[in-house]
Amino acid sequence: MAEHLITRDAPTHRRWEVDQEPVVRIQPGDVVTAETDDFAGGQITRDSTAADLPKLDFDLIYPLAGPIHVEGAEPGDAVAVEFLEFELPEWGWACIIPGFGLLPPGEFTDPYIKFFDLTGGDDPPVGRITLGGDTAAPLPAPQRIHADAQRSRGITDG
Repeated sequence: MAEHLITRDAPTHRRWEVDQEPVVRIQPGDVVTAETDDFAGGQITRDSTAADLPKLDFDLIYPLAGPIHVEGAEPGDAVAVEFLEFELPEWGWACIIPGFGLLPPGEFTDPYIKFFDLTGGDDPPVGRITLGGDTAAPLPAPQRIHADAQRSRGITDG
């Protein structure tokens, strides 16, 4: 069993598409450590305010570590992934950015940001935040990715 490291210095991408070259090739059973940034790609700091949200460079959001090529896996195969460890930062954040995401248009007119202490300190979040693994997804067949990409871009065949 080999161990692999994907650092924050490794090239990242921000889209799920089949033409992304793997950043690492592994054998089944290998261990991969991936260092990743948050949704905003590190643009938000503990000193950020709601006024910083509209200034985000949206070309830098959703940094993804990978793809990871598992030798022997074929499109459509189920690949079991076990998260051996998950290290949290000392703080996290959530936000509302008017006009972004799935929020109804016009429902929220001002940006909002909320910070959370993730060390168990004095600023517990309202409700409960489940802290766990990130997203890992097997690569579907190229035809499926092409169809999904066309649909997301509003393109149809014909």
